[in-house]
Amino acid sequence: MSLTMKVTNAGRAALVNASNTGTTPVIIAAIGLSETAVVPSATAISLPGEFKRIAGVAGDVVAADTIHVNVTDGGEDTYALRSFALYLGDGTLFAIYGQTDPFLEKTAQSIAAISIDAIFADIDAALLTFGDANFLNPPATTERAGVVELLTSVEAIAGADTERAATAKAIKDAVTAWLDARFGANNSAIWHPGNDGAGSGLDADLLDGKQAAAFVLGANYTAADILARLRTVDGAGSGMDSDLLDGQHGSFYTNIAARLGYTPANRAGDTFSGDIAVAKTSGGAAISAHRVGLVNARIVSQDDGNVVFYTDRGSGSVPIWGIASNSGPFGFNVPITILGATAWHAGNDGAGSGLDADLLHGTSGSLFLAMGRQMGGDITLARSGPSNDAFGGLELREAGFVGNSQSAETYAPGLNFHWGGRGAGRIYYDALNRFVFAAQGDITNQRRDIIVGNVHMTGNAFSNGNMLWHVGNDGAGSGLDADLLDGLHGSDFLRDIGSSQSTNGRLWLSNGMLLQWVNVSCSASGTSNFSWPVAFPNAVFAAVPGGRQGLGYSGSYSAYLSNISTAGGRAYGNNGGGSSSTVCIIAIGN
Repeated sequence: MSLTMKVTNAGRAALVNASNTGTTPVIIAAIGLSETAVVPSATAISLPGEFKRIAGVAGDVVAADTIHVNVTDGGEDTYALRSFALYLGDGTLFAIYGQTDPFLEKTAQSIAAISIDAIFADIDAALLTFGDANFLNPPATTERAGVVELLTSVEAIAGADTERAATAKAIKDAVTAWLDARFGANNSAIWHPGNDGAGSGLDADLLDGKQAAAFVLGANYTAADILARLRTVDGAGSGMDSDLLDGQHGSFYTNIAARLGYTPANRAGDTFSGDIAVAKTSGGAAISAHRVGLVNARIVSQDDGNVVFYTDRGSGSVPIWGIASNSGPFGFNVPITILGATAWHAGNDGAGSGLDADLLHGTSGSLFLAMGRQMGGDITLARSGPSNDAFGGLELREAGFVGNSQSAETYAPGLNFHWGGRGAGRIYYDALNRFVFAAQGDITNQRRDIIVGNVHMTGNAFSNGNMLWHVGNDGAGSGLDADLLDGLHGSDFLRDIGSSQSTNGRLWLSNGMLLQWVNVSCSASGTSNFSWPVAFPNAVFAAVPGGRQGLGYSGSYSAYLSNISTAGGRAYGNNGGGSSSTVCIIAIGN
């Protein structure tokens, strides 16, 4: 049976380890029996009405919160068991259980075999072990072997039980019942060789519901069979017209000229003694000429009144030339050559035409830049060949240069930039042999600083005689103060390299100085060992004990230290009240 036990305060205390930092396992050594209906209490230290204590207790942990306990009593006692308790090896009452009605009755001639699953609501059952494990019958789970109850076939078919185990027959009965419910008795809704045939309701061997006997096999019905059947109905009145052309026998077509009323032209070649007229009411009248495999040609009188000559070289009909209606101009849709030379017209003039009528010394006028001319696109200037002149290429001269140089600065050569309505700028060479970058921030000619991209220089850059700083000239002796605070380097200041702000904490500075504090709990007039939050790497310079504020000390208070080392020491505290106290210790070292 399963029941929930009450863990006593003494039992919980036994689970706490000696350093009060965690738990420790305990051993269940005995079980006490009582006929009294006990109300379990956490403060209990003994089992009321206990008449017998059995030392041989077997058990095991079967779940995270459950233990299985087995106890055997072969004595001659007679009792009605209502309560029991679990004891540790030192006699501590660990847990207690009780109820009003007896859950086991024993006579003098019987042997009491008690098997209990005890559930603990708020402790880890894995912390419990048993002193005697010679006999044990725990319940089976999915994780371990044990005692199980078997399902009946009815319970297996119901499929709701999660605790009992099923036999092979119970499983077969459950599967058979499920298949019958899903596919009918004996799987009648599923086709198999046992339910095929007439009356089965299956249509797997039928075509449109008919057996194969209703159809003629192709292998047994040849062309000769078909011809033989047709001949049985051929002849006059049969309705068949297989030897006629449009209802006429072949003799009707022996004299074609007489039937047509004229002599047809020979497609292989013929001579016409009169005009050939092509008349159509719409779609254009045409005369075509065709050379097999080469080209088709047509002359068409179109609906729009134009006469057009077309050719087709396999990619579609293309107009070549035409005569517009009302005696219009003679038009061509392909280039015209005269004695092998292309005829010039307004459509093929320009660059690459081969004509020289609009060139200057063989160069188009678009390649020249006229004075004062505004260009709408980019200008690319390139030398025609190498030059030993270091100043070759594009040359900008002073304004007004004709043949004699102009030395006044107002004539300085330069490049001007202007963005309508936004600003203007200029790059020019002044009388002091300097390049000047000047900008106007707006149309009112107000000067402003120029913002440029990367500038690559082979020497240092200066501003008003002061060298500009960059990553290449920083460092000792550079005169720069960018990495100092009030002229002091960062190494001149102390830094926090590992502090901890807590009840037991530390302050660790970059010069190695380490200040630590720790609160140590001491029993009444007793001592306790302690450790620093972190070990001092080198030495402890001084350590001072004292009482912790707010602990309500009565009478006198004393505290002292001993065995101080880089790892910790021993503390003594007496608050004068005969109870435990807390000693606060502050130490400094490195």
